[in-house]
Amino acid sequence: MSIIDAKSVQIGISTRADERISRLKLDYQGQTYDLLRVVAAGKLNPGRAGSQWQQAIDATPTGCLVVAEANYYSLWTIERAISTPPTATQQAVPMAATRLELQQASIWLLQELWVQWESSLGVKQLPIIAEEIVAATPALQSRRDFDRLLAIDPWAEAKLEAWRDKDFELFDRHLYDIAQHKLGRQFGTELTIEIVRSMPALLQATLAEILEL
Repeated sequence: MSIIDAKSVQIGISTRADERISRLKLDYQGQTYDLLRVVAAGKLNPGRAGSQWQQAIDATPTGCLVVAEANYYSLWTIERAISTPPTATQQAVPMAATRLELQQASIWLLQELWVQWESSLGVKQLPIIAEEIVAATPALQSRRDFDRLLAIDPWAEAKLEAWRDKDFELFDRHLYDIAQHKLGRQFGTELTIEIVRSMPALLQATLAEILEL
C-alpha cells in the first residue's frame, strides 16, 4: 500500500460499456484504479488491526493506493477486468422504477449520507443539515417527518403517500447538493457515487439518472 498526494494523480468519471452507472477512475503511473472507500482524515488509522479501513485493504486482492486530500483519504484498488457486456436477452433490469423503488433509493441515499455527515462533520452540524433539508422539501412538513425518514427501513413496503415522484427527485438532488457543499465537490461526488454503487441495479440506474452521475 502506498499513500500519495492528490496532485500526483488524475481522477475522472467514466462509464463502461457493460455498466449502467458512472464510476470514478484514478490514473497513476500508467495504471487505472477503482475507488473502494473514502474516510475522513481524522479517522484514518491504517495500521490498527480489525479496523474497517484495514479490513478493506486486507480484502483487496491486488495493489492499492491511498490518496491524501485536505479533509479525507480515499482507497483505490487496481481496476477490475471488464467482463463481456450482457446481451439484450440477459438484461433483466427494467428501465423504469416504480414509486416504491424511488422511495427506497431516496431513503437509502439519505441514511447513508447522514452517517457520513456525522462522521466527517460532527453531530453539531446534523441539526443544521436537517433543517436545511426540511426547508427545501415540500413533502416534509416538520423535523419530525424528517426524523421518520432516518428511522424507516429503506426496504419497507409502506409507501409515503404524501410524496410524489417529483418530490423524491427534488429531495435526492438536494441531498447531492448538500453533500458537495458540506464535504467539497470532489469528495461529495465520490461519496454519492459510492453509495449509489452499493444499491441494487435498478435503484442505481434510477439515482444515476436523477443526479446525472
